[in-house]
Amino acid sequence: MVGETNMIYIYHFDIAAIILTLAILFLFAIRKNYPTRNSGIFLSMLILILVAGISDVISCFTISYPENVPLVLNYIINIVFLLSLCLSNVCYYFYVASILKNSRLKKWEKNLGILITVTVAGLLLTTPFTHLIFYFDENLFYSAGPLKIILYLISIVFLFFGLGKFLTNKKSLNVFQRITIVSYNVLVTAAILVQYFYPRLLIIIFVSSVVILMVYLSLENPLDYMFENTYCFNMRAFMSTMDSKIESKEEFTVVTFSFADGEYILKYLGYDNVNHLIKQIIRRLHKDYRQRDVYYLDNYRFAVIVNKHSNAEKAVDELRKSFEKVVHFESISIALKLYFVVLHYPEFVKNTDEILYAINYYYKKKVQTGEGRIVTATKEALASRQRENEVLYIIRNAIKNDSFEVYYQPIYEEKTGRFVSAEALVRLYDEEMGFISPEEFIPLAEQYGLIMEIGDIILKKVFRFWSENKPKKYGLKSIDVNLSMVQCVQSGFAEHLKQMMYEYEIPSDCIKYEITESISAPNQAIVHSMMQQMNVIGSEFYLDDYGTGFSTATYLIELPFSVVKVDKSILWQATKNEDAMLILKNIIHMIKDLKKGCLVEGVETEEMEVILRGMGCDYYQGYYFSKPLPEKEYLEFLMKSNI
Repeated sequence: MVGETNMIYIYHFDIAAIILTLAILFLFAIRKNYPTRNSGIFLSMLILILVAGISDVISCFTISYPENVPLVLNYIINIVFLLSLCLSNVCYYFYVASILKNSRLKKWEKNLGILITVTVAGLLLTTPFTHLIFYFDENLFYSAGPLKIILYLISIVFLFFGLGKFLTNKKSLNVFQRITIVSYNVLVTAAILVQYFYPRLLIIIFVSSVVILMVYLSLENPLDYMFENTYCFNMRAFMSTMDSKIESKEEFTVVTFSFADGEYILKYLGYDNVNHLIKQIIRRLHKDYRQRDVYYLDNYRFAVIVNKHSNAEKAVDELRKSFEKVVHFESISIALKLYFVVLHYPEFVKNTDEILYAINYYYKKKVQTGEGRIVTATKEALASRQRENEVLYIIRNAIKNDSFEVYYQPIYEEKTGRFVSAEALVRLYDEEMGFISPEEFIPLAEQYGLIMEIGDIILKKVFRFWSENKPKKYGLKSIDVNLSMVQCVQSGFAEHLKQMMYEYEIPSDCIKYEITESISAPNQAIVHSMMQQMNVIGSEFYLDDYGTGFSTATYLIELPFSVVKVDKSILWQATKNEDAMLILKNIIHMIKDLKKGCLVEGVETEEMEVILRGMGCDYYQGYYFSKPLPEKEYLEFLMKSNI
């Protein structure tokens, strides 16, 4: 209460606030809320506002009829009201800090909050004796003490502290959530000021209940923590659990698993059946584990949290027994195989970001390397993560500083006995890390969306080299440039290539574009269209690394490649194995019969050249002829070899 004498108070807003707050409490109780730290603080705010509303309404009557109420009771009711009102705004500050990513309270901030809370409580509990906050005079009239304004100032200060936290970390919230936080600060502050100057109008609790409803709808919606129409917690809940456990310094193990052949299962079961299968797995997991220990992450990945590291192996065995079996859907039967990633905290992962990174790292690695189906995170994985981050940093700097280099590996033509072309190869060096292989940084660039920028840098360097040096005078017919599949499927990429060639005045037959055979079926039509657009102006395409990956002849039949580059691994095996030699021979004959040029990579000895010549190979590339050379050395090589 804020009155200085006995008066008639407008308490109807308080009644509405109590009803609204009880409704929110009811929803909060019946819905399965995820037990986060911020939900606990939110519940505390809700209870404090309810207590403040009830005590405020009661005090309206006890103050109005003080002769009928024991003085001690009157003091207690008003102390409860003022304390709960003030603490609700202190809780709000802690709540804002808990919902904002990377905005944890520092130790001094927590201590300050505790100190102010204790101080306010002390002032209120002693006010019957000191009369500093409020008191009842000799006529039992309610009167404000000299320090009562401090309670209102403290509430406003904590509201603005919360606003400051929000403004420095607001990117982690969506638009509605941002509006909610700003509304809470503006409306509650305005209500405090209005009630201070018009003490009869009891609106603080009503305004607080309205904005806390907005908070519940935008920030505490339990469905935000659930996977679709299930009671299984999702990735957001998983991240919150990790933060809480790590902050409390608990030891735990995360066992994640997914279908080892996810794309295959989706293809043959269909989306609806796979979703049904996921829900079956969730129901079974909830039978074996507590609900708060089971999570559906994404992309058919599940997580189970076990509290003791020794239980991890047991959990994996139980999960395999439960789910690695044949599943029947109408006329379809399919055998499930699971891929597990096990992470121990704090041995091998130190924070939530490392946990998520390790999960993604190992699932990606599974696809790339086909490792065993049970993988435990190790220190080596963290070292790989660190290496990856360092390489990404170097890649971004190289893009910014245009510091990628292009080397040229000569290609020998059997027909003319000259080096008529070269493959342009990108090179990346760092002063500290030294040479970084394209096999390492190209996949990273593709994964993190940097390959288009790198691709343009390489193309421009090659075009500039051709334009400035006129290498045709040295007997060079063309230069081969690798294109990433990410580049090839970009809308308008053919026009982009044409524009760059036009800017550098590059004849269309001087650049040959190499594409690897790892072209997925959905992208084949897009790539075909791009190739046809370039063929119209006279550009040609080579099929690179033939003999690796899927090694399908479909590409040779349906896509307009003029030359096929046989991967070096086929040649190297052929020198050691008769069956591999037969395969190499038949591959070359097939390419020749299709009226396409044949180039074999990895030629390192005279013996290899003799073998390939006998098979009718058109072009050779490898260290037997030359290693990749920088521009100046390559030009010197051409002058020495071709002139």
